[in-house]
Amino acid sequence: MKKRGQLEQPFIYIFALVVIAFIIFFGFSAIRKVTKLGESVSTVTFKSELEKQVNHFYYMDTGSRGEVSLDVPLNFKYVCFADKSGVLDKFPQQDSILRNLVKTTDRNIYLLPAEGNKIESYTIANVRGSENPFCVLNSKGLIVFILENKGDYVEARK
Repeated sequence: MKKRGQLEQPFIYIFALVVIAFIIFFGFSAIRKVTKLGESVSTVTFKSELEKQVNHFYYMDTGSRGEVSLDVPLNFKYVCFADKSGVLDKFPQQDSILRNLVKTTDRNIYLLPAEGNKIESYTIANVRGSENPFCVLNSKGLIVFILENKGDYVEARK
């Protein structure tokens, strides 16, 4: 009887190790998914806050201006305002990527990644940069710039 109990014990340990390995694997997988979801939520939140601020200044009197501070996900290095119809002359470090995107898309807001991530782009009506493109550096998850009503559009500048 004692030998039979000794033979079953290693199988219990092996089964326990396999179960623990599955729990760890699926746990890390779930954490990764939640982290990605959090990043996409913060990106969408940034877009809606920017759109709200642009609309706020667009419906004010011509010449109205104010400083805007927006939270930006840390995985983006620059937020750029580009006008496809204008002359593109001032680009940050990732100039070739942004230049090609601006020429091939109808969007006017670009979030440039810090490293290897996907570039996000949006269209927000009635906004242009003071330069083309006008890029703001993400400083610890925050960008600060000025929005000014120019009558027909809102200008973003430093």
